[in-house]
Amino acid sequence: MDEKILAIVKAHALWAAGRGGRPADLTGAELRRLDFAKRVLREAKFVRADCEAATFRGADLSQTDFFGANLANSNLEGANLTGANLRGVNLYGALLDGANLTGADLRGGTAINYETGKAFGAKVSNLSKGRFDAATLAGAQLNGVNLEGSSFVGANLKGANFGGADLRHVDFSEADLSGTNLRDSQLSGALLVDANLENADLTNAKVKGATFQGATMTGARLDGVDRGDSDLDGAPVSADDRVTVEISVDQVLGDHEAWVASAGSKGARGDLSDRAMKGLNVAGRDLSGMAFRDADLSGADLSACRLMLCDFSGAQLTKAILNGADASGATFIGADLRGAQLRDMTLGAVPIKAAGGGATGRVKAPTFAGALMAGVDLAGSDTAACGDLQGA
Repeated sequence: MDEKILAIVKAHALWAAGRGGRPADLTGAELRRLDFAKRVLREAKFVRADCEAATFRGADLSQTDFFGANLANSNLEGANLTGANLRGVNLYGALLDGANLTGADLRGGTAINYETGKAFGAKVSNLSKGRFDAATLAGAQLNGVNLEGSSFVGANLKGANFGGADLRHVDFSEADLSGTNLRDSQLSGALLVDANLENADLTNAKVKGATFQGATMTGARLDGVDRGDSDLDGAPVSADDRVTVEISVDQVLGDHEAWVASAGSKGARGDLSDRAMKGLNVAGRDLSGMAFRDADLSGADLSACRLMLCDFSGAQLTKAILNGADASGATFIGADLRGAQLRDMTLGAVPIKAAGGGATGRVKAPTFAGALMAGVDLAGSDTAACGDLQGA
C-alpha cells in the first residue's frame, strides 16, 4: 500500500479508538487493488474513490461514506457496512458474502464535483453480478437498484426495500425476505427456492419465469402481480395449519422417505429444524430435500446418505460422519462442521428446474458460506463445485 494512504489509514484507526489521529478523507482517491482487509475505517470518507478490485474483507466500514465510489469486483466479504452510505456506487461483481449491511443505503445518487464541474455517482446503483450469500441487509435501502444476476443465498433481508429494483435472475434461495418491499420490482427468472416471503409486499411485481418452489408466503401481498409462467400459484399464500404436537424423528424420517419415493404424492417433506438429535444414526437413508436448520446433529452418522438439496443452515454437525454421502446442492451456511468426517463425498451442482419442470440452464451448488470447518476431513471429496468452501 502507498505510504501516504497507509499513514491516513493508521491515523484513522487511532481516531476511531479515541487515541488522537484524525478521520480519513479519501475522497476521489485512486485505491485500485489495495488491501484494506480487517482495517478499522468506520465513518471514513471514500466519496467517488476508485476502489475497483480492492480488498475490504472483514473491515469495519460502519457509517462509512462511499457515495459514488467504484467498488466493482472488490472483496467485501465479512465486512461491517452497517449504516454505510453506498448511494450511486458501482458494486458490479463485488463479493459481499457474510457482510453486514443492516440499514445501509444502496439507492442511486448523483452529485457534482465542484472542482471539475462534472457529475459523479449513478442514478441507478449497479450491484449486478454481485455475491451477497449469507449477508445481512436487514432494513437496507435497495429501491430502484440494479441487482440483475446477483446472489443472495441464505441472506437476511428482513424489511429491506427493493421497490422498483431490477432483480432479474437473482438467486434468493433460502433467503429471509420477510416483510420486504418488492413492489414494482422485476423478478423475472429469479430463484426464490425455500425463501421466506412472509408478509412481503409484491404488489405489481413481474415474476415471469421465477421459481418459488418451497417458498413460504404467508401474509404476502400479491395484488397486480404479473405471474407469467412462474410457479407462484403453487406457493402457499395463506396461513397454514401448523402441527402443534411435535412429531417423532422416526415418523418425520419415514414420512419423508415416502414423499421422496412417491415424488411427493405420499408422505410429507421432512423438517427437523431446531431438533436435538445428537448421535442420530441414519446411515444410508435418502433424506434428499430435508430441512435441518439449526438442528443439533453433533456426532450423528449420515454416512452414505442422499442429502441432495438438504438445508443444514446453522446446524451443529461437530464430529458428524458424512463419509460417502451425496450432498449435491446442499446448504451448510453458518453450520458448525468442526471435526466432521466428509470423506469421499459427492458435492456436485444440481440443475434448477423452471416452473412446469423444464430446464433453466442454471444449477445450485453446495454452499458453505460462514461454516466452521476446522479439522474437517475432506479426503477423496470433489469440492470443485463448492466455490465458497475455501473461505469457510
